[in-house]
Amino acid sequence: MNDIEYKTITLEGREVRCYPDGSTKTFDIRTGKWTRSVGSNATGGYKCRAINRKSRPVHRLIAQAWLSDWNPDLQVDHINGDKSDNRVTNLRMLTNQANCQGFQSKPKGCTSKYRGVSWFLRDKLWVAQCRIDGKGNHIGRYKDEEDAARAYDEFALANGFQAEALNFPTNTNTK
Repeated sequence: MNDIEYKTITLEGREVRCYPDGSTKTFDIRTGKWTRSVGSNATGGYKCRAINRKSRPVHRLIAQAWLSDWNPDLQVDHINGDKSDNRVTNLRMLTNQANCQGFQSKPKGCTSKYRGVSWFLRDKLWVAQCRIDGKGNHIGRYKDEEDAARAYDEFALANGFQAEALNFPTNTNTK
């Protein structure tokens, strides 16, 4: 099998070939052969690969090899929110704050189907709110759940959130 394009990085004297599909290849000293893998499941849903008896997150290996803005002090974000999708086209470098503003699935037990929106029982209204730099921001109260979601999107866009952090990412002109 011919190898497709790859880039090589070296970790602690060990050569690792990184492929744009999110797989890696290392040389197995015991068998004398190169082994290719997308990694094994690790805690939190990330794929990891053992290199020199240390578990390494595959997304960081791929990012180090392929992303021109690679920085070990930044986080590698999975754009589509799928932690096992380590294709180069799905990875980008972000600060912790920007990464937290990106794609997130809704926690179970939420009162609203929209991000940043919850039901305020006392007033029987939908509340829109957004956390920035650890500070909660009250956006407003609305009779309609979708109006609250659009207000959240407008506020989030004005504060530099990525499109995938919005309730209506295809409509960046909310209202």
